[in-house]
Amino acid sequence: MHGKLHQHSNAIPVIGKKCIGCGECVAKCPVNAITLEGNKAVINPDLCIGCASCSATCEINAIGNSWDRSNFLEKLAEYAYGAQIDKTNIYFNFVFNITDGCDCMGEHMELVAPNIGIFAGTDPVAIDTASLDKLQVVTKSKMFDTARATLKHAEKIGLGEMEYKVIEV
Repeated sequence: MHGKLHQHSNAIPVIGKKCIGCGECVAKCPVNAITLEGNKAVINPDLCIGCASCSATCEINAIGNSWDRSNFLEKLAEYAYGAQIDKTNIYFNFVFNITDGCDCMGEHMELVAPNIGIFAGTDPVAIDTASLDKLQVVTKSKMFDTARATLKHAEKIGLGEMEYKVIEV
């Protein structure tokens, strides 16, 4: 729990134009970082812990995240690295049911790609790179390019290598 919270710390949500000032996010915020000013919610970034409770609560999706305010993408790689230190693992990526949003949103999202397959190997960075490359070839889209920053950082800290060889079975 504490690691997940730390990963998301500094990833301060942003209240969008769709906000109607219903107050649901104010009631859900565990640290009282959100107030209503007129008919719009306002987040105090000095109090916000980046838990995303407000985003998950907002029924009209008026709350998003500004990834440029945090090093969240690098933290993903660092926590993955910490979880696998001194272990021999086999990694599997099931590249199915791909959407453009995070599964933590807890809502139905439209698929953006067909089911591509399963990737397996002992290098998590190579597996993720191969999965991303195949996804982008199939979708002819760069929508997941932000993942490249995580993969580059993962390689830099020694989690694995972006170079890979695919062997189809």
